Amino acid sequence: MIEASNKKVTLTEIARQAGVSSATVSRAINPRTARLVKPKTLEKIRKIQDKLDYRHNILARNMRKQKTETITLATALDTFNSPHHSDFAAFNSRSTMFLFRDILDEALRWGYDVKIMPILNTENFNLAIDRIGFPYSDGVICIGLHQLEEFHAVLKQRGIPEVIISNHIINLPDAAVVSENCDAAYAEAVDYVMKRNCRKIAFATLAPFKENEKYLVLNNRFQAWRNILLNKGIYDEKLIIAFEDELDLRSWLTKHHRNLPFDALFCSGDSIAARFVREAKLLGIDIPRDLKVIGHGANPVFLERDGLASIGGTRHNLACEAVRRLIGIIEETAPFTGMQVIQEKFIKGETCP
Repeated sequence: MIEASNKKVTLTEIARQAGVSSATVSRAINPRTARLVKPKTLEKIRKIQDKLDYRHNILARNMRKQKTETITLATALDTFNSPHHSDFAAFNSRSTMFLFRDILDEALRWGYDVKIMPILNTENFNLAIDRIGFPYSDGVICIGLHQLEEFHAVLKQRGIPEVIISNHIINLPDAAVVSENCDAAYAEAVDYVMKRNCRKIAFATLAPFKENEKYLVLNNRFQAWRNILLNKGIYDEKLIIAFEDELDLRSWLTKHHRNLPFDALFCSGDSIAARFVREAKLLGIDIPRDLKVIGHGANPVFLERDGLASIGGTRHNLACEAVRRLIGIIEETAPFTGMQVIQEKFIKGETCP
């Protein structure tokens, strides 16, 4: 029978009552290592811990280690509504929040808390920087690097652990980067539609579309699509269309729906693709018989609701790898620099079965 006493409860006492070593108890009460303990042993230790009203002194441990067990998730405010995003602005926050949720879940699984810090403008820049590092947080995950380049430079100068999440490969040798690559997925998708007798393959994106550094996400996806079609000998520059917004898309379809100049359409983002599908169906276009449509981003809202075919499906893996890499840097088990590349997938759906 377990009995509590007035004396200070120690790991040794819990270990004695559980019939295990103090090291096993230490692993069991630490969220990052509890998974290493057998389930039955873990349950037994936790029951004893509750009975003795033992609460691990996290603050004291963190002060000794000079660690907070907290991660800062830093993102520029216009990550949610960027003019250089690959999709209609009104839908950007959905995909971003899915990524945030996966980061929060994975960090919690490793026993880390997460604080979200939007970098609003230059006025709050220094204040944000001053609240990173002990005693505020142990490291940073950055999203939206093209707006946070100065932020990255200061983190690097101060030696604060950092991981950058990128939805395209970036050349940043002084940073730890977890990125996506879509080349193989586009190659598979183009082969797939060509086997279904599609030869006029178009690409839809945002207007104005320019190939420059401000449009890195668009460039990455457009170039993957174009390079595959060039290799196949079927690239047609006339089959690049750009929409300013949903109304512009509707106007274009109203004008061209009776004689579409293509039989397969790749879109730079899922919401463009989903909107195109809905508007096309209203005008009597049979999808996928008359037109096959493929988005980009694998946003579960559009995949589940609209049956959208898409390229992506790596958001969860991207979040998990970024968290694990940052914790590795913090705990000195992973290098400060280097790139991890996660290959995106072609996800078939009702719009391209």
